[in-house]
Amino acid sequence: MFINLKVKRDKSSQPVCCEQTTEKDNVPSYDYGTRITFSKEVMEKLGLDVSKFHTDDKIEATVKLEVVATRDIEGPYPEKSVELQITDIDLGEVKEAPGAKKIADYKKIRDQYPTEE
Repeated sequence: MFINLKVKRDKSSQPVCCEQTTEKDNVPSYDYGTRITFSKEVMEKLGLDVSKFHTDDKIEATVKLEVVATRDIEGPYPEKSVELQITDIDLGEVKEAPGAKKIADYKKIRDQYPTEE
């Protein structure tokens, strides 16, 4: 079951600096730590081509996570958080117009042109 991580913000009390914002009202819609970036090396390992992606494409993925840190800090700046590391990932479909393409298609193309490791 998927749980949407979008959060509601009070426009007047939230700074807009490092978080994803909506163009409509410039209010952050997701917390800063919910975004991931794949490097060139990771993209190659997954058989992905950056030119095949577009902003707002939807990708379904299953991941294995490892807890690498926990924080339960009290005082004037309290914090309760868990830091997770993605260790394994299984990507599903990339939903893009005009139709959906399977990530496996990208892997087939990648396998046709092996790179030296």
